[in-house]
Amino acid sequence: MSPMLPDPFDAATRRTLRQLVLVGLAQGACVVAGALAVRAVVHRVGLSPPAALATLGMLLLALATSGVLLAALRWWERVQAEALGQTYAARVRLHVFDALARQPQRATARSHGALLMRVAGDSAALRRWLSRALPRLLVGGLTVGLALLTLAVWLPPVGAVAMTTYALTAVVLAIRARRAAPAVRAARRRQGILAAELGDRLGALATVHLFGQVERERRRLDRRQQAMVRAMVGQRRTLAGLAACSQGGAAVTAALSLAAGAWWVGLGHATVADLVGAASLLAFAGPSVGGLGRVAADRQAARVAHERLTALLVATRDAAPLPPDKDAAFAERQVSRPGAAVALSLQSVSVRGVLADVTASVPPGARVAIVGANGAGKSSLLAVVCGLARPDAGEVLLDEVPVDSLSPAERRRRIGVVSPDVPLLRGTLGRNLGYACPRASARRRERVETLCGVDELLRQLPQGVATRLEGSARNLSWGQRQRIAWARALLSGPGLLLLDEPDAHLDTASAGHLDQVLQRFPGTVLMVTHDLHRLRTADEVWVLEGGRLVERGAPDSLLAGPTRTRALFARQLRGAA
Repeated sequence: MSPMLPDPFDAATRRTLRQLVLVGLAQGACVVAGALAVRAVVHRVGLSPPAALATLGMLLLALATSGVLLAALRWWERVQAEALGQTYAARVRLHVFDALARQPQRATARSHGALLMRVAGDSAALRRWLSRALPRLLVGGLTVGLALLTLAVWLPPVGAVAMTTYALTAVVLAIRARRAAPAVRAARRRQGILAAELGDRLGALATVHLFGQVERERRRLDRRQQAMVRAMVGQRRTLAGLAACSQGGAAVTAALSLAAGAWWVGLGHATVADLVGAASLLAFAGPSVGGLGRVAADRQAARVAHERLTALLVATRDAAPLPPDKDAAFAERQVSRPGAAVALSLQSVSVRGVLADVTASVPPGARVAIVGANGAGKSSLLAVVCGLARPDAGEVLLDEVPVDSLSPAERRRRIGVVSPDVPLLRGTLGRNLGYACPRASARRRERVETLCGVDELLRQLPQGVATRLEGSARNLSWGQRQRIAWARALLSGPGLLLLDEPDAHLDTASAGHLDQVLQRFPGTVLMVTHDLHRLRTADEVWVLEGGRLVERGAPDSLLAGPTRTRALFARQLRGAA
């Protein structure tokens, strides 16, 4: 994945921009035609009525026609420009999504609120540049340019004054726009901080209430908001200065140009009709110049958005797993067919600060219980095996084939995962069940649902598989969520099942279904557990301590001697005795 954003000037964009150039020239022609019609009308008013009335209607019709054409051209310009910006923003969002989807989630965890602000807010800034600022700059520039050329030929002093003042306005805008970038960056940063804070606190309101910290969190939120308000007002002050500068420049240009025109008329080189026509031309072109401040503001916002998104893509590229080898298809043929037990091998696997030189192997169909104190690296080890985290050193093999050489889709079919780090998604229960294998047959789904106890759950829910789950399925109990997660992991027929504390907080019925899953699953199982019963059902126990594999062996032998395993389960052993 390239750290660069998609090219905004692809073939389709260039084609639209060429069309906008023609639109700009056409708008300029309409502006000039309208000004000439005004000049002719004023000139005809001074003639005798019989001669004037016959022509006056034609001139007014020409003026109205040029106005209608100008309005139609601006409508077409805005529609095409919006399509241009929206299309590019959609490409950017997909590009960033692809990059984030490929990165190891545990290695580069980000606040969801800040990430949403980054993707949605910054892509919107890029959209505004392409759909509003760039077309206005292009079309407006051509319109003003054609108007100024007409003035230079028509009334040279007026044209010279207008060109000079417009050029000075553009220089001032360019200088002030550069100074606006820090204010835009500060506002975007404060927005991201507030979004992260809101996302975290709103997702943990139960914790806030239970610990009586509502007022404290409210004050904290208010401080974040005030900081954002100050940053946003500072940004608006800077950007409003750009708009005021452009509008002031247009007003000064009109005043100086009319003064030059009046002087020219006084010298007898032009008529009052010429002066009125020139004023009309400046009035028609004025909105294009007055909008330059908005163009400069949008350009600065787009620059900051581009910097932020590029930085995100660079971080993603540095953290992302290597792409599949060119021999991935051959490697996939060497792994056991889907559903068959696989052999797992860990060769000196290390993750900085988490795991250190873990080497072990698991024969096909074996059950391994992974135990250890909190922070020992148990969940991180499972994350490395399934690809949610990338080892800094070492390798994970399935049937002697490096996991990294398998395509992501094939790796997901081979490995089923049940973990708090892999929550259920917002949507229907049926969509969650079939998420890993949407095309699973009805017969297979029925078998898996029965094995995991999901069939009982569906009978309890009035809407069955159509039941909608809230974020992380908070409207279901923990045991109900676990049953759905087991079924989701098993539906694709994996050969390796990774379970991160699946027995925590289970009621008796759900625990019974977990026993069925472990007894009837034909593949290899790695299970993090703190339960003595689950430990004794395993073929082998791995004890992690400080990220190192410090002890391994059969459960009975480890529980019988003075081992770390016995020390970890001493309380449960005394209770069982």
